[in-house]
Amino acid sequence: MIDCATEVMREAIAKDSIMNGLSADKMESNLAKFDNAFRQAKINAVTRELMKPQYLNDPMGTLSKIRSGTLGNLSPILQDMTANDFDGVAKATANFMIAANNQ
Repeated sequence: MIDCATEVMREAIAKDSIMNGLSADKMESNLAKFDNAFRQAKINAVTRELMKPQYLNDPMGTLSKIRSGTLGNLSPILQDMTANDFDGVAKATANFMIAANNQ
């Protein structure tokens, strides 16, 4: 579902770029900006979920859930990140570990 919505947004950006006469380089730049912003939004969403007490109070259990891709409503996002953006998972995990250690 998220992949479908993402593709719709990318197509809209491409069509808008073409209709406004932007060069291919500028269109690619706009798409890259969108991709980066969307990636960061997924990292932020997972990090925000991991900041909930139910996760912070059980760091080892939470790390196991991250590895298995089990994160409640955000499981599909985490699973997608695990498959396609392992660096993003590492960033969210690092954010979680910092918060858990500061407790």
